[in-house]
Amino acid sequence: MSYKKKFLGLLFLTILYALSFTLGFVLYKFTDMLDVLLRLFILCLTPMVIVYIFGLVLDNTSIINPYWSIQTPVIMMFLMIEYQAFNIGTVLYFMVFTLWAIRLSINYAIEYTGINYEDWRYKKIKQKTGKVYFLVSFFAVFIMPTLVVFVSSLPMYLYIKEMHSFGLWQMIGLGIMTMAIFYQTQADYEMYLFRKNRSSNKVVYESKLWKYSRHPNYFGEMILWMGVCFVYISAENAKWYAIFCCLPVILLHLFISIPLSERHYLSYKDGYDIYKKNTHMLLPIPKRKINKFDVSGYKWVTIYGNAQSKCLPSPQTYAKDVTLRYPIFIPFGGRYVRITLDNFLQEEDVIIDHVIIAKGHELNDKQENPIYVTFNNERRFTIEKGKSIVSDPILYDLVSDEYLVLNIYLKGYTKLTGGVDIVGPLSKGYYAYGDQSLKDKLDLNTSKETSWVYFIANIDVFTEDTNESVICFGDSITSQDWPDYMLLHLREMGIKNVSVIRKAVSGTRVLREYDCITYQSYGKKGKNRFFHEISSVCGCKNIIIQHGINDIIHPVGIDLNSFRPMEDLPTKEELIEGLEYYLKISKRFDLKVYYGTLLPIYGWRTYKEFREELKNKVNDWIKAYPNLIDFEGRISHFEDGAWHFNDEMDSKDHLHPSKKAYDLMGELAARTIYGDLSK
Repeated sequence: MSYKKKFLGLLFLTILYALSFTLGFVLYKFTDMLDVLLRLFILCLTPMVIVYIFGLVLDNTSIINPYWSIQTPVIMMFLMIEYQAFNIGTVLYFMVFTLWAIRLSINYAIEYTGINYEDWRYKKIKQKTGKVYFLVSFFAVFIMPTLVVFVSSLPMYLYIKEMHSFGLWQMIGLGIMTMAIFYQTQADYEMYLFRKNRSSNKVVYESKLWKYSRHPNYFGEMILWMGVCFVYISAENAKWYAIFCCLPVILLHLFISIPLSERHYLSYKDGYDIYKKNTHMLLPIPKRKINKFDVSGYKWVTIYGNAQSKCLPSPQTYAKDVTLRYPIFIPFGGRYVRITLDNFLQEEDVIIDHVIIAKGHELNDKQENPIYVTFNNERRFTIEKGKSIVSDPILYDLVSDEYLVLNIYLKGYTKLTGGVDIVGPLSKGYYAYGDQSLKDKLDLNTSKETSWVYFIANIDVFTEDTNESVICFGDSITSQDWPDYMLLHLREMGIKNVSVIRKAVSGTRVLREYDCITYQSYGKKGKNRFFHEISSVCGCKNIIIQHGINDIIHPVGIDLNSFRPMEDLPTKEELIEGLEYYLKISKRFDLKVYYGTLLPIYGWRTYKEFREELKNKVNDWIKAYPNLIDFEGRISHFEDGAWHFNDEMDSKDHLHPSKKAYDLMGELAARTIYGDLSK
């Protein structure tokens, strides 16, 4: 977003509105022969008509949006000056309502991108009405809301003009208005934080105020306008009928704003239909839960998942006419499947020609019975840069212990820098030249194995609610074998209702990240990737975090490596603070956190005693945590002031474990969370 365009746009609107209201004030002053209500209506209508004309010239209806939030307080101030009504009642009335106007104006300013910004609702109306949009917009977008706000604001205008006294009942009314404003502001703030941190605009926010009400901001809006009427009626009992002034706003929200918004959300937000069934429209009270597809005892659970990173840099950045194929182990069956593809880290949109799933029986490239997957009812689709996309639910019979084969075909030139390197006994991928997505087996001459997984974030299954997933979060040690071994050991233990979801990127650190091409495959730091990666996993109860060793071993000094200064080395307190951040975010998703101890580094090429000391202090903190998986204690021993890999546990680089060690780590994780540690 260009802040210059935003500033210039807001400056233009400020000048336009100032001139428009000035003309309205002039007309009010020179029409004193008319009834006061008619004069007030002319005052409201005049700026709106001027803005409408400018909207036609600019072909942008959205320049009217701020008008309805500032119309009332501007006119209130004008009337206070006009009638010298500066008693305590009118001043407090004005101040409270101005809070409401400030809230709406801030919301608009946050979303506003410049003079070309246009509300999605107006775009839809424009598409439907075509050449007569100028007429439709005048009555539906300009006249009607202006009338609604005018009628609803009359109690305030009359309170000022008639200069009523101020007492207890008026204070109660202002209190109602103030609580409604703070309720709306809290709802807005929660939604702002969610949108800022969400992994996709398809994700439904259903926490805090939004857990019990689908439209807490609109609920607060209705209460606010009721409070507006209450203040006036409590001061002027004879005009009890002024209570009906709040009806236009209430009816506008009930029959236009809310239905229009909900149709829009249902068209693209995955799971909004269930959120709608499970949550009251306005009243913030619990509602009986209803299951998706109206199937009792079923839910979405992720059976496969990856983090997002960048590939190792190479001159061959783009691919064309390429098929990617991945056999995915199915830990438990289900009735439906859906796929989340993520373009989190690439700098441009990705166009995917089609995605196909098929049945597999082994960890190889063979498949049978392929079917197309649609995204928003389309086979060919675009994943916008920095965004993810979720497929339509696919009716598919998934069988436990079989494989789901996923094919992605990229027809045109596609930037392939967004991927993650994953290995393990249940992990394998392939790429092939040409469109081979429907073939039973890839052509041996034009295909090759790969450990790089592109775009696949999650695969979810609609399955029995006894099934669940566990997340393994970390770096290269987790992107390698132990999560796969954990799943295998769970099955050996007879636990076949748990899937193991790997969210790991080699080289990542908790507190730092690289901006250079040399280390671009090391991905985002933990604080920039954690929320994104765990927030989209479904059916998860537990998370294992084994992260932080790279923060300790990477910094070497710019005399040895320009990109790895010693100031990157964290203190014990800083690294623990980073690990505690993971705990804080995990609690938002009701996840039980298990910390895994950091592994030995003795003999690693950057080993120093101060690094050993730092690692051990962090591990001491981890070992004091109630939910501990002591990987270090399982595959290594303490000797001469340092931890050393046990025999056959070192992969020979003195940092990564051997296959045998990974097996033991997977078993330890499985038994710590789900089994008997005595075995």
